[in-house]
Amino acid sequence: MKRDPVDILIQMAFLEGNVTTHGLYEETVLKKKVGDEASKEARRNLIARLEAVLNEKAQAQNVRDTIGSFLKNIRLERSLQPQEISAQVGIGGNIYRMLEEDRISPLKISAASWKNFRLFLGVPMEKLEDMIRRTLQLIVFQPSFKTTLARYKDKKGGGKKADALKRAARELYSKAKLPLPEKDERELSELLKEISA
Repeated sequence: MKRDPVDILIQMAFLEGNVTTHGLYEETVLKKKVGDEASKEARRNLIARLEAVLNEKAQAQNVRDTIGSFLKNIRLERSLQPQEISAQVGIGGNIYRMLEEDRISPLKISAASWKNFRLFLGVPMEKLEDMIRRTLQLIVFQPSFKTTLARYKDKKGGGKKADALKRAARELYSKAKLPLPEKDERELSELLKEISA
């Protein structure tokens, strides 16, 4: 017998601690047989809502910001213009745009600008250090993935696969703790010492 996708999602949510049933789980989920009275569209909508909630919770628990994702979020939350942030931090508009898109190495930004960044945006040093490291990992390792992506783009229907792989690679390079090349690690350590001084 094929398992019902709604029950699977609810069970997964329960096991992952995203749903609390106050002791009714066994009665309402494990023993329940889902009837056919619900329309297919209503069931699809329920599945979509459950998946969205689970994805949102998973992202909230696992997201580790890069400089770019942090800047985008804070700019939207505080209704700031890019020019306001770039002026306060002491960088040009083009540099700011590249930072927000994670397209420039954090090592190319001066320690003075990073100090301004911390003060203006109220970022603790530990969080800033983590974001700078993750952004640098993304910048250092992402180009190595371009040849793999190119292979997928050449195949029929490869655009979707390439996009999925690109998102996966971005997540990996920004979230994982990867050893940086010695030169980058040395420069990063020097920059972080200057920022915290």
